[in-house]
Amino acid sequence: MISDDVTDAPPLVYADSVDIPVLFRDGPAKRPFKQWRTAKHLPWTTPGAFPGKDGWYAPTTTWREVVKAATEVGRDVTPWLHQAPRLARGELVARVSPLYAYLGIHDVTPRHPLPHTSGRRLTVNAVYEHGTERSAKTMLGYRLGMTMAEWACRSLMGLGQTWHIEDGGPIPALENDSVAQFVAGHAVSW
Repeated sequence: MISDDVTDAPPLVYADSVDIPVLFRDGPAKRPFKQWRTAKHLPWTTPGAFPGKDGWYAPTTTWREVVKAATEVGRDVTPWLHQAPRLARGELVARVSPLYAYLGIHDVTPRHPLPHTSGRRLTVNAVYEHGTERSAKTMLGYRLGMTMAEWACRSLMGLGQTWHIEDGGPIPALENDSVAQFVAGHAVSW
């Protein structure tokens, strides 16, 4: 059932700018839950590097950078584009289409405004809220989480591409770890 307050919205375009709340901390801590809504954000003044101190930041990016991160997360798709272009194009569609299907942008007025921010944030849209089943919501959470990890590592902090752990082979430091051996021995059965 579609709610009466649902209105159509234009799709995101590459040039759309959004502010992304980012919590940077150099050690373990409790889950922040919804602190990003009320915390005072700092400007990200160190492009291509880590910030000088822990805290909440609000860097601005474009939808183009988010889509780029979605296509590059986990492994390089370039060899697949050369070897099996139709299959690779299908994978790229699978990586990006959940973002287009379920995300939109909305204007925000933060409690602690920063200069040079867009004043807009990514949000889930009405289709996600009112018409999406649990498995598709879970899939969006996975895709968006991996995409934002790639975006933060490469675009924000200047690190290399992210890689899926299963593509890396054995980890020598964990060879004598009984938990790692248990997981490795039982991963197939899960």
